[in-house]
Amino acid sequence: MTFDTADVPIQQAAIFIHPEVQLNANNPSVPAMTTGEVKRFIRDTKGRALNTGQVRELTDYFKAKSVLGSSESSTS
Repeated sequence: MTFDTADVPIQQAAIFIHPEVQLNANNPSVPAMTTGEVKRFIRDTKGRALNTGQVRELTDYFKAKSVLGSSESSTS
């Protein structure tokens, strides 16, 4: 499945990807969340929503681009 990036709604958010992060944000100026909260954030966002296939494709893209847990991020 492919989609035109011009059709993707844009909204800013701060996403913390480290698995041990403990986030406590009181009234942040932009939405702040951990990776486990992203799917709910996307689904709950008002306006034009992404369909299930688009969410899956974005999730796969982020996983492929993430360096967490990859050999690139390990230290010797």
